[in-house]
Amino acid sequence: MSVGRIDNAPVAKPMMEQEFRFRPIKKTLAGDITVAYNEPPVQVLDCNGSARNVTLPVAAAAYEGYMFMFFNISGTAVAATVKDAGVTIATVAQGKAAIVVCDGGTWRAMTGA
Repeated sequence: MSVGRIDNAPVAKPMMEQEFRFRPIKKTLAGDITVAYNEPPVQVLDCNGSARNVTLPVAAAAYEGYMFMFFNISGTAVAATVKDAGVTIATVAQGKAAIVVCDGGTWRAMTGA
């Protein structure tokens, strides 16, 4: 079972183990970031006092079903803005989260608590 896909289709093994648990990575941001497909799908972000942009990898058919979960744990009221090809698809406020899923052509977002 592959962790990075929601349809459980076999794919090349990503950086995390192929098991059904997510290994989060915590990042204290010093600037804007770009995430890659081989990074852990759970990203715990500290924006470090400033609003930050999080750029997703290019959506492609080969990555249909991949997802990322972003949690903003910043100590101040700053947002992490998640972008696909320069277009904002989610704004993650302090203490909030967003899930983004690649449909093979674009990224789709769900935001909330």
